[in-house]
Amino acid sequence: MFARKVLSVLTSQIAFYILAVSSGIILARSLGRDIKGQYDLIFALNQFIALLCNLGLGAATIYLLNRNPEKKSEIAATGFWMQIVITLVMVIFFILFNQAVSRFILDDKVPTNVLLLGLCLVPISSLLNIQSLIFLGIGQVGKYNFIRVLPPFFIITFVLIFVVWLQMGVTGALISFGLSSLVVASLGMFWVRQNGIKLRALNLSAWKKPMFSYGLKSWLGNLLQFFNYRLDVFIINFFFNPGQVALYHLGVALSEIIWHIPNAVAAINFPKTAANWDEAKSFTPFLARTTGYISLFLSSGLILLGFPFIYLAYGTDFIGAYPALLSLLPGTIFMAVGKVVASDLAGRGKPHYGTLSAFISLILTILLDLLLIPRIGVVGAGIASSASYIMSALVLILLYVRLTSTPIHLLLFDKSDLPIYLQKFQAMLKAAQPLLVKFHLGKTT
Repeated sequence: MFARKVLSVLTSQIAFYILAVSSGIILARSLGRDIKGQYDLIFALNQFIALLCNLGLGAATIYLLNRNPEKKSEIAATGFWMQIVITLVMVIFFILFNQAVSRFILDDKVPTNVLLLGLCLVPISSLLNIQSLIFLGIGQVGKYNFIRVLPPFFIITFVLIFVVWLQMGVTGALISFGLSSLVVASLGMFWVRQNGIKLRALNLSAWKKPMFSYGLKSWLGNLLQFFNYRLDVFIINFFFNPGQVALYHLGVALSEIIWHIPNAVAAINFPKTAANWDEAKSFTPFLARTTGYISLFLSSGLILLGFPFIYLAYGTDFIGAYPALLSLLPGTIFMAVGKVVASDLAGRGKPHYGTLSAFISLILTILLDLLLIPRIGVVGAGIASSASYIMSALVLILLYVRLTSTPIHLLLFDKSDLPIYLQKFQAMLKAAQPLLVKFHLGKTT
């Protein structure tokens, strides 16, 4: 059952990535490097604001739903309404002070009308996020997958209309993002009701304290981790221009192909660990090792295929993304293991361990960003992020080892895995054999 859920989430993430990359290629070809960089800046700012408003409520909702499944409507409604109200208040604040945001965060390199439109899209993104996490918390993995996959599918349609056909530039790109999110959010509300969850404000006061108690511990870590992931985007924009942001953003997007597997594993391992701490003690190390092996293999593919893919799909203007991609890969591999370990720690009620690792690595990120980006540009940003990812993963691993008394080598390598992998591979071949025979017979006839 666990493997099936992971495979389901992974399939949805791969579909999401293919659709997102497809829309990104269309935008890059239609907008050009500099305007695409403006879109990337707004997208990064929206992610930051959405995370700022999150306060860990999504993670708290998943945790509490698995610890108290009989109270699913009360918990889901509490997380939902707290998220919506906080987001609206925060967005109004940012709109009122949009000139300060433009000057001090975007370095006055994005038009004001584009910034304001981008800010208006944040509540829709937050609505989608809390919906998807409610479904994950109640075990509706299929609905969780649909909420994640459908937006980029609709984005491609709207991008073709507003960007390619009507030639509305970055404004059209943002309108496409907003409309696609709104369509899926409407569908999500229907599914929520279909699953018997009533989002009326019932007994919210009973769950506010535990929601905040758990959420704030994970929120600060997620906020710090966001800066580890995206701070360099704003620093590149400060020292250079949106065109360089577009290059780096592409390098990051390609390197994060590796993270689709650990993200899928972590998404399922978190509620599983929350439901049964003892079982997770033997299961998480195996997941971490396996994820590390697969990530190492995928990184080899990116090294070989990254350059020709960028050249053919995005054009010569984006070739500079390849060096950034290479500089990011070492840290991306380490962080793949760290993500699995972090999901276990969060499931044990220790999300603040992730906060500690994120804080330590953020200090390293800032120091290296300021040292390297002015000197070697996007490659410097990649090196800084890679070092930060490695530091974060190592801290998480050490904290996990201390908490669970698990030998550290079990998170990295265990020779007993080889027979298991061989057995799984043989089972896959056996299951595929009838299909291969049918295909062969079809060709011969």
